[in-house]
Amino acid sequence: MTDLHAPPWSAAGPAVGAPAVGAPLPDSERSNGQAQNTAAEEMVAFGVFGVSTAMQRVLRLIRQAASNGRPVLICGEAGTGRGRIARAIHALAHSRPESFVAIDCAAAGEDDLETELFGAQRRSPKAKQGRPSSENVSSDSLLWRALGGSLYLINIVEMPSLVQARLARVIRDRHVIGARGSQVRLDCRLITAVEPGFESAVTEGRLRPDLHQRLAALRIDVPPLRERKEDIPGLAGFFLDQYALALGIQAKQLTPSAAMLLQALPWQGNAWELRGLVESLAQWVAGGTIDLPDVLASVRLDPHARSVAVGGTLHAARRRFEREYIHAVLQQCGGRVPAAAHTLGIQRTNLYRKMRALGVVVPGTGASHRPATRTEHDS
Repeated sequence: MTDLHAPPWSAAGPAVGAPAVGAPLPDSERSNGQAQNTAAEEMVAFGVFGVSTAMQRVLRLIRQAASNGRPVLICGEAGTGRGRIARAIHALAHSRPESFVAIDCAAAGEDDLETELFGAQRRSPKAKQGRPSSENVSSDSLLWRALGGSLYLINIVEMPSLVQARLARVIRDRHVIGARGSQVRLDCRLITAVEPGFESAVTEGRLRPDLHQRLAALRIDVPPLRERKEDIPGLAGFFLDQYALALGIQAKQLTPSAAMLLQALPWQGNAWELRGLVESLAQWVAGGTIDLPDVLASVRLDPHARSVAVGGTLHAARRRFEREYIHAVLQQCGGRVPAAAHTLGIQRTNLYRKMRALGVVVPGTGASHRPATRTEHDS
């Protein structure tokens, strides 16, 4: 059986653009290739991979972020893997795992957050010129623990203004005052996770413009899962493998039709939602294969999902789903109707009939099959 979710770097085949087997390489190119393969493997280990154009751009930016110590802003919806990306950047920079420190700025009050970030030392006094001196940071603070590694900030918009001001000064000065008044270089990468539209917090005064500017030295925009559907089979397979590894069992495999159905779903919860579904399937599906009926039995239409049109009869909802699913299968099969019919398990003539009835357009050809005169609301 074909492994539908072998990651692009695995033994299933060479990476795109790899040289022919046995072709000699100069030492410099060999070293560069080995470094890229190692980086790819480390990112896959965190579940950060994909074949889509959008995700390939994210992977390039991750490598760029890991090559220097500049602050990184990761923008994406909840569940898109921002924390995994942050950990991948940290790992690629060859930092110690224990020096990755994360804090949710919305989970603590102003005093608690300030103490966690900077420690129990008093705030820095004003300098004689009226400008604050470097910030005091004690050895029990998160900033101190993150030295030589990364500090991952979540929900930065919820950080109190006073704490924002102190953090902005730390980034500006790149050094802090440690124990006994010694000056310590801030050897710490700052990684911040925000959601799309966070810029409104700057215009509304909830996020300091100078802090925003300093945190966004490099910005990574993570696309939602519904906009990179070609990555869904590989990501689902990764979650199945991780689930099996945790339990010490054989990983289950997705059939082509099951994988195509996963690609047709809206995934408003992004990778979190996908992970929950495939782990549930891995738990209750008997045997080593997850098939189309197994996925159908576990899928629930979310009335709040933007891509699900609510209204009309159950018959109308079924027609809408069939139209989207057939289109997804045709797209996966490169517009070849016979191959799509084989995947769907129906006769080619029956598929043509359904395409005409549902008004399905063959992807890439512009060929449209007009719907029958019955409306979606007819029963």
